Amino acid sequence: MKPFFSQFMIDLIVARRNMFFIIVLSIALLYSMIVNFVIPSKTESYSINFYILDASVNAKYKQALMSSDYKTFTVSSLDSIKESMSKDKSALGLVLKDDGIEIVFQGYESLQQRNIIKSIFSVLYDTLNNQNSIAAYKTTVLKKSAKKLPLNMKMIPVLLATDIIMLGFMFVAAMIFQEKKEGGLYAYRVSPCGTLNYILSKVIVNVMISVLFGVVFLFFTLGFKTNYFYFLSMIFLGAFLISLLGIFLAQFYSSLNEFIVVALIFNAVMALPVVSYFNPLIDIQIFKIIPSYSLIYASDEIISSVKNSYTLNTLLNLFIQISIFFPATYFSVRKTLIKKVIL
Repeated sequence: MKPFFSQFMIDLIVARRNMFFIIVLSIALLYSMIVNFVIPSKTESYSINFYILDASVNAKYKQALMSSDYKTFTVSSLDSIKESMSKDKSALGLVLKDDGIEIVFQGYESLQQRNIIKSIFSVLYDTLNNQNSIAAYKTTVLKKSAKKLPLNMKMIPVLLATDIIMLGFMFVAAMIFQEKKEGGLYAYRVSPCGTLNYILSKVIVNVMISVLFGVVFLFFTLGFKTNYFYFLSMIFLGAFLISLLGIFLAQFYSSLNEFIVVALIFNAVMALPVVSYFNPLIDIQIFKIIPSYSLIYASDEIISSVKNSYTLNTLLNLFIQISIFFPATYFSVRKTLIKKVIL
């Protein structure tokens, strides 16, 4: 264990000298202030209004419309529809006739959106013709145990994953490039520490940095009203995996300037699941294999739900991914960086 602790203390000193701990503490406090004081808990809900004109003979739909939720949006003329739509750019118009319907679009709607709207209005028209009243309906809600997070709380999983992935990836790479620049690798090759201790020391330091960020950020945003065991387990495994990826990729480059393009591409890919997170309708299956996807959704589940089935699956998947990437990183680093050391 002595070789490991010797290398660990060296990496810890490097991290402290480069102010990694101060950087993550500052970011954690900044993120906490953004969540608590800048991002609102509620935003104005987005809805699509549609204005209805009964143009049938003897206004046969009027009674059904006036006795339903559509009463507010019933207008007296086509000009009224156009005037209302000019004020509300998300609104649509519907003209009910004896022989069918006329839909007034804004003009920006896609073909898919128009087809969906046509289907909805056709059902409404058929309902009015067959029953002369609005049909009753009932709803079924999936994930009844989950609660909808306020907007500021919904940002916590994104910001947490951002630090674990983006900063963790860059920090561990920066440590390797600094060793290359200062010649530390040449000394390491003749030391008895070995490849395993070289990798583990950097990974553990990086995990410590991520855990420090997580504890501070979660405490100032969620207080004691969350499951820290699940959060810290996820942060530990997530940071471990990202550190391995950072080491694996950084070993093939000689400087941070060469590596920056790879880092930008990596972080851009890792940011893609945020699109699905804020817009569930964009359900792209390939996003689910990106590590940030599971980190974001597991964090959301920990905050919002009493059940943690997805979180447990995420922890298991992270462990499996680590089991795959650790040997790959070990043998690659042994060959590329520590090739003069006999293990």
